[in-house]
Parts: sequence; C-alpha cells; structure tokens
Amino acid sequence: GYIVMVILLIASPFLRGLGTIEVSLTFILGQFGFPLIAAATITLMFRFFEFWLPLIGGVISFILKKDSIVLRILPAFIILILGVVNIISSITPSIPTRLRLVKNILPEDLIVTSNALVLIFGLILVMVSIFLLQGSKRAWYVAISLTLFSIIGHLLKAADYEEAALALIAGSSLFYTRDNYKLKPHPKFVKISYSVFIYAIASVFAYGVLGFYFMEKRHFGVEFKFIDSVTAVLKVIFFIDDKALHPLTKFGIHFEQSIYAASGVVILFIIFSLLKPYFSKPYNSPEEFKEADLLMAENGNSALDYFKTYPDKFIYFNESRTAFISFKITRHFALVLEDPVADNTADKIAMIEKFEERCRENGFIAAYYRVDEDSLDMYKGIGKKYIPIGEEAILDLKAFTIDGGKMKTTRSAINRLSGEGYVFKVYKGQQKEGLLQKLQTVSDNWLRDLNQKEVAFTQGVFDKSILKNQVILTIEDQEEKVYAFLNLIPDYAPGEATYDLIRKVTDAPNGVLDMLLSMTFLYLKEEGYQSVNMGLAPLSGMEDVNVTQKTIKYAYENFKVFG
Repeated sequence: GYIVMVILLIASPFLRGLGTIEVSLTFILGQFGFPLIAAATITLMFRFFEFWLPLIGGVISFILKKDSIVLRILPAFIILILGVVNIISSITPSIPTRLRLVKNILPEDLIVTSNALVLIFGLILVMVSIFLLQGSKRAWYVAISLTLFSIIGHLLKAADYEEAALALIAGSSLFYTRDNYKLKPHPKFVKISYSVFIYAIASVFAYGVLGFYFMEKRHFGVEFKFIDSVTAVLKVIFFIDDKALHPLTKFGIHFEQSIYAASGVVILFIIFSLLKPYFSKPYNSPEEFKEADLLMAENGNSALDYFKTYPDKFIYFNESRTAFISFKITRHFALVLEDPVADNTADKIAMIEKFEERCRENGFIAAYYRVDEDSLDMYKGIGKKYIPIGEEAILDLKAFTIDGGKMKTTRSAINRLSGEGYVFKVYKGQQKEGLLQKLQTVSDNWLRDLNQKEVAFTQGVFDKSILKNQVILTIEDQEEKVYAFLNLIPDYAPGEATYDLIRKVTDAPNGVLDMLLSMTFLYLKEEGYQSVNMGLAPLSGMEDVNVTQKTIKYAYENFKVFG
C-alpha cells in the first residue's frame, strides 16, 4: 500500500494526491482481505498523520506567527460576523422551547430589553470592526466589552448558547491579539464628541419629552403628563417594552421611529469620534531644527546628514535631546533617512527602539533608507529585514587626474569647450540675485526637458534661499550665460566633499557635464579634500545576493518604469 501511495504521489503531486490516495489505498487493502470499513479507517488514520496533521499544524503555525497578517484581519472579521449574527438573532424568532424556559426564570421585560440590546450591540460591533482593522486601541476596549455583554444578552434573551459561544470566540481572539491595537483616538474628534454627546442627547430627550407631552390621545391612546412623557422617552431610547406605549396611528409610528433614528445617529457619531484612530503628524519648530543642526555638527559622519534637517523632514528627539531621527511621512509610513544622529551606538539603538514605539502608537510603519552596512545589526536586533539597494560612489581625489589614456575623451572635451570660450567658474559666499536667476533658468529648463518635478529626501530642490549661502560651480560662455551648474553642500564625513544639484540646459554643448565634474574634482583636490561622495550607485555590488534582490536588480536594469 505504501509503495502504491508513493507512485500516486509522483503521478498526482497536487495536495499530495488528495482523494486519489484515499480511494486507491482503500481498494488495495480490500483486495488483501480487509473489510471495506476497516480498510477505509486504516487509510484515513494513515492520511491523518501523514497529510492532514502536518497541514493543520502548518496552518496554525502560520496564523500564530508574530506579525502575521491573518492575526490582524481575523479578529476584526470575527467581530464583524458576530455583529451580523447579533442583528439576525435579535430580529428572528427564538426557539420556542428555549424561550419558554427563559420566561419561566426571568421577567419578560428583561428578555425584551436583552433582545433589543443584542441588536444595538450588533450594529455597534459592525462599525467597530472597521476601526479594529485600523488598530484602534479604544475600539479594542469597546469590542471586548460588547462581546462580554453579547454573551450575557444571548443567554438572557433566549438561551442562545451558539451565539454566546461565537461571542466567546470573538472575545478570545481579541484578547490574544491585544498587542496589535495601539492607535489612539483623534484628540480633536474626542473633544468634539463630548460636546456633541451632551447637546445631542439633551436635544433628543427634549424632542421626545415635548413630543409626547403635546401628543394627542388618539395617537397612543394615552394622554401624557410631563412625568409620563419623560418615562416614555426613556423607554423608547432604551428599548424597554411597554404594552401601554404602542402607536395607534401613522403619525405616532413615525414619531416613535424618529426618536429611534435620532438616537441611532447620535450613537454612531459618538462611536466614530471616540474610536477613529489618530494618525498624528509631527511638527517641529525652527528652534528644534537649529538644535538638530548643533547635534549634527557634533556627531554627524555622513554625506546625507545635511538632508536630515532639510525642510521636507521631521525631527524626533530622545528625551534627553542628545540624539534625533530624521524622517518623512508618506501615507502611513515613516521613512527614516539613514541612522539616528547620536554620540554612540547604544544611544542610536535606544533612539531606534523609542521611535519604533512612537510609530506603533501613532499608526505608522517605520522604514529606514540608505542604512550603512555596518549598522545592520542594530536593525536586525529589533526584527527589521533589509534589502541591499546599492553602494555609495566614492571618488579618491588623491588618485584623480585628467591625464592618461583613460581620461583622453574627457580631456578632449575640456580642451574643445575651453577653445570655444566656455569657462569653469566658482562662486563662493553670499550669491547675488542675478546669478540665482540664471541658475533658476537652467534648473527650470532641465526639469522641463526631463518632464520631472523636484524630488527631495536624499537630494535637494532648487531653492534660492538655500543656494544663496552655498558654493556654486558653473560652466559659462564669454557672455556669462550659464549652461550647467552644481552646488556644494556640507559633508560631515571627515575629508569628504559632496554636491547636490547638477543640472544643464537643453542646448548645452556635448561634454559640458564631463567638464563641470572634472573641473569640480580638481578644484576640490586643490582645496584639500581627500574624496568626493557622488551619491548612490543603484544596485551595484549585488553579485552574491538572493533571488529577491536579483529580481529587483533585473527589473531595474530591464524595465524603464523602475530605472
């Protein structure tokens, strides 16, 4: 039988021969004299330990895995199902034998009220399930409370133990995944909801009391006094059954329904206001950016440190304000630029852990961009995964020269352009408005020619207020028309220089960028710099990588949308 099973597995590998093996083994065992029932039992027991038990174990292991997407979705889905079950259970007839049993023990008013409350709980649970998906902590408290009340309600209204069991399962799933719910409610909505709750409830209550007080007797068959009106409104709002309080006319029916509708709208708004998670965006004052600049001057060590206090960034300090993280908000992601700026590795690790906690509380997922290979252990320690994206291109200025055979093409371009009257210029100090306007023309032409918009984060944007304080290097003709330029930015790595924008006009002569870069490197060499950081070389140094990284590299090199 085992040999036959192996042969069938080879012929039918999908789901390990599900169905085929069961039928075949049962038939073969029958041929060996086993009764049909015994043969089927033996086969099913064998398949249970050989296939079903490992499969079930694998599914459970996948579901219970930390950070599993199933654990994020499943509790909210169960709560949604419980809400629908509550609604259906409350509006459909109960099982007569169970209902009679409950009526013999409990007063009828309690049974009716329990049924109405189960309906309300169901409506609220359906709404709460949405906020559970978003990770609302307050929604978790409401959901766990309503599941407990649903258990009691189902047992009181008609001994519906099946629905109560579902509520117990829902509550258990919420308790097991309690660490997934960390988002706080929006403070503005919470503040508004308190005021709205007071005024709305007062308005609905006043509307009901006045309506019943002035209601003609023919609509309900009762002439309401003031205290009767108050009692009637409370009974309607809290679904307390009263045989004497039944509308006799369409107007009476519509009036009672209007109270239900108004109460429902108020409840839904309050739930929305109190439970909607708050994806808070940070704010930094100019003083905090200056404070970050001072820390960077003390502890900076990267060519990208300059962009950590760029206008597009947010700054997050530690409590002692001796370290900070620079990041940008994109939807629900906090995209961090490089490592934290701190004095030592221990402070960096503490900074990362604190920032991760802050992100979880505010509904953001932290991702770290352009992390140095030497820093990977810090992120592995908190469970982060990484993908190599390339290497920094560092030019050794000590070895750089435009002499020799390798630089013949570049040297020829420089000589040709110099002969045609093009010159390399360096502008230091406070830049004049006239030069900045020329650079603006070049930049606009470059963006328009490439059909691109300004992109910040690891590079700058054209901003006169920033460029006027930086060193500008240009290629110009004899009439001082600028054909190409770049700007030098602060580099916090010792002995290293770097540049940011490098742009040219459409009608610039061939080789103008080669001339600009080569002359810039020679200028920096004369200024005493040892190297130049030329930025990221995308996907370089990825020869010995896994399949995922090879796929990314292939897409970058072969598909235009990625490259």
